[in-house]
Amino acid sequence: MVKLLHVIFYALFVLPAASQHVEAKADMQVLIRDFFQVSNLTTQGQIITLELNNENDIETGINKEIRSNLMVTSTVDYNLFARAAFPVFYNQQSRRSFPSSVLTVEIINTDLSLNGTAIEKVQRLSTLNQPLISEGKPLFKSAIDIRYSIPAEHAKEYLVKAGSGVYSNTIIYTISPQ
Repeated sequence: MVKLLHVIFYALFVLPAASQHVEAKADMQVLIRDFFQVSNLTTQGQIITLELNNENDIETGINKEIRSNLMVTSTVDYNLFARAAFPVFYNQQSRRSFPSSVLTVEIINTDLSLNGTAIEKVQRLSTLNQPLISEGKPLFKSAIDIRYSIPAEHAKEYLVKAGSGVYSNTIIYTISPQ
């Protein structure tokens, strides 16, 4: 009988306490804010120079490819635009100029299009935002390679007539969410 009481006591009081557990909960959220950024790490403080050196450059046009010219990070679908700060490339010394529309700006890394990003080409740079990337998909620190060029027809029509010297303008890149 004592043994039976011992078993009943164990079953009623000790066993349930050993098999019970206590929980505490913490509700958790991860907040991801819309974020998009474009920077030009490679050319920060540098000047991109297109050089017209000889007759061949006039006949074929001139270009320069800049690897990792821009760095883009975005948590949202985005568009990337390019525009000229001024309507002309200007030479301070000669006070001569030629239109910014002689310059073509294009993205040359085609791997961006693999994720559904539409890559565009700015044929004639202007002071209005023109798309370089449409429907860009979220990405982290993606290097954008850009080719700057002046086609032969513009070299003949504008650069030869402008005369020797250094002509300057600024290209502004803008990223915005879709």
